[in-house]
Amino acid sequence: MLLKLLEAKTFDAVTINPDFGCVEWPGGIDLCPDTMHQAITGSAADVE
Repeated sequence: MLLKLLEAKTFDAVTINPDFGCVEWPGGIDLCPDTMHQAITGSAADVE
């Protein structure tokens, strides 16, 4: 499924879901902000 993001037209269609704050693309591809934070920083995000 993520291989679709290699296509520039699909990758450029990225949006931010206003309800959940996640990065998403058409076709049901989305990335969880907490998981992205942990992958980038190596630590869990603070949840309030």
